[in-house]
Formats: sequence, C-alpha cells, structure tokens
Amino acid sequence: MALGPLAWIVIHDDHPTGFKREPITADQPALEIVADILVTGPYPVAVWAAPFLLGMWLGRLNLRDPRVSLRLIVWGGLTAVSARAASALLIRALGEPSSHNDWQRLVSDVAHSEMPLWVIGGTGSAVFVLGLCLRVPTWNRPWLSPLTSLGRLALTAYAAHLVVLALLVRPGPEGLAAGAAATALLCGALMLFAVIWLRVMQRGPLEALLRLPRQAKAP
Repeated sequence: MALGPLAWIVIHDDHPTGFKREPITADQPALEIVADILVTGPYPVAVWAAPFLLGMWLGRLNLRDPRVSLRLIVWGGLTAVSARAASALLIRALGEPSSHNDWQRLVSDVAHSEMPLWVIGGTGSAVFVLGLCLRVPTWNRPWLSPLTSLGRLALTAYAAHLVVLALLVRPGPEGLAAGAAATALLCGALMLFAVIWLRVMQRGPLEALLRLPRQAKAP
C-alpha cells in the first residue's frame, strides 16, 4: 500500500507531461492502454493491487468465526482513524500540499489522490464495515433480501455502476441532493436487477466467469 503510491509519484515525476486522469478509451494505442491500466490511469494497478490482494486474502478467512469479525472491526477501525490522524498531524507540521503531483502529497489523505494515507485509511474503513456486517446475527430477513441479492452480484453490480456513471451520470450531479438521488436510484435499480437475475440463475453474469469450467467426466 505504501510502495504502489511511491512508485506512482516517482514515475509521474519522470513523465514529461504528467499523468492524464481521463478514462481509458478503446481507440488508444495498445501500449498506452497497458500503461494507463498499470500506472498512469485514473485508478492504476500499481496503487490498487494491495487492497485487491488484501480483499482476496480476507475472503479466504473463516468469516463465520466471531473472533475474525471482531478483529476486522478493531484493526480496520484503528487503521482508518490512524491514517486520518497521521494526515492531520503531518499537515499541521508541514503545511497543506501546494501541488497535486509532487512529494508534498504524501501527507494528504484526500479521496482519489492515490496517496498511501488515503489508500490505507480507505481500506481500513472497508475492513471495518465488513466486520460490522459480519456481526449481524442474520441476513435472511425478507426485507433484507434485495441487499443480500446485490451482495451476491457484487462484481457485476460494480462493473455495471461504472458503465452507468460513464454513460448517464457524468459529468456528475450538482449538489448533495442530486447526488443522493442519483445514488439511491442506481442502488435501487441494481438491487432490482439482482433479485430478478437470481430468480432464474444461480450466479451473476460476471461472477460466473470467475468459476473454472467443470471438467468432463471420463467415460
């Protein structure tokens, strides 16, 4: 989580024109697309590989064990608070960053900054929320079924919401009320889709791609 953002800064400093933050498009040269995905794009693999791998590791834990969920709550919460506190102390001591691209940004935990304190704090917050959700005694209540259905299609829903944002929502709602309304409509539509889909299929369309095909039995 620390090395990825540091590499991002080093490469950015050596880049003649700086990194662009626009979305990757299919008409770009192939090498440019690869570079954007790995380092120079809006959410580069160099920065986000660590949270991704951490999530895969968490998924292999015994999440039914209450001791595991308690640890997620404690350590996730401490990590999120510590990252926020560290940023506040560093800014108080060194001053607010005056540039978006150089080493001054290391003290910041501003969202979407790709900086270590933001990545660490955001990941800690996610782990904390996961721990809280695991402490809920039961998720099989009827009124929670749309939410649990959406959770079973998490990858599909995440990819779909990016497409919707790019095609329908951008450049973005004006004001908090419009943003909240857009979020509520999008979440409601995704939950409805998840409920309908799972009535006829066992897995989401993208979730099914993650399973290895069954080997044919020998005759």
